[in-house]
Amino acid sequence: MGQSAGLVQPVNAHVLSQRSWAGNATAGSASLTASDVMQGILNRTGPGGAFNDTWPSADQLIAAMENPQVGDEFGLLYRNGVAFAMTFVAGTGIVAGTGVLNVAASISRLYSMTVLANKRTVVGVVTTTNTTLVLTNVPKSVIQQIMPGMGVTGTGIGAAAIVLGVSEDAQTVTVSVASTATADNIAVTFFPRVRLDSLGSLAA
Repeated sequence: MGQSAGLVQPVNAHVLSQRSWAGNATAGSASLTASDVMQGILNRTGPGGAFNDTWPSADQLIAAMENPQVGDEFGLLYRNGVAFAMTFVAGTGIVAGTGVLNVAASISRLYSMTVLANKRTVVGVVTTTNTTLVLTNVPKSVIQQIMPGMGVTGTGIGAAAIVLGVSEDAQTVTVSVASTATADNIAVTFFPRVRLDSLGSLAA
């Protein structure tokens, strides 16, 4: 990922074709919006002490993109304009990648965000079987909205499970972590994922 005149350049221009300043002056911890992190530069001011900033969910980021594809990458220069440290908190579907994601006082950090799964969040009712990786009795209408790489959560679903494969004919979804219970009619949420990497820091 290159830089030009201090602006973060996206790898794929159709994902983020223009870069501009966004400002968030919340006086304390904040839940950042998709607009905050997709403008290209975020100027963070307001806190009077150490604070947490929670990233928007991957679903919110996907919704804000124009035709996002798996592998699309875009950048953010996060400028911590206060003399207090920011602790990064991941939103749903945001995967902590490489590098330090927190931002020290009066420091700017350069982030890269990469789309790992681009389908929107969907909830389906499934059957889980203890110690197995396969979810069964998944409605075909739900399977059509699922793809490998999506995250999965719900009662009896293994922690940090990811979709590995789907079969519309068999009405099954294979995930990366075995279920922890056997039950029918379990509401399960499938959601997109975006990886966040730190590329380094510089003085704000």
